[in-house]
Amino acid sequence: MPLSEKAHLDELSRAAEIAQQLHDASSAHFEYETTVLKGVYDQQWGEWYAEYLLAHDWNALFTRAWDANALAETLRQLDREQRERAPQMVWSEYYAQRLAELP
Repeated sequence: MPLSEKAHLDELSRAAEIAQQLHDASSAHFEYETTVLKGVYDQQWGEWYAEYLLAHDWNALFTRAWDANALAETLRQLDREQRERAPQMVWSEYYAQRLAELP
């Protein structure tokens, strides 16, 4: 499916695509923390994820165009929300469900 059509998928399909993007970003971020930061926790993880996701066709999943600042802030907000409301849930699945609700 062409990337431009992904924004028009049903919510469950979009959530699956978003979860996959988040999973890919998580894997890349783990590598970044391990090799570049030498195991140090990345305090700027939201910004890193935003840049990575935007560089990997993130906006094709939405009808809106995310910018790095808005996406980083949304990811940080979802982190706080997931820890408070659904700590038992896998973070990427929670984020994906919530993000799939957005246009």
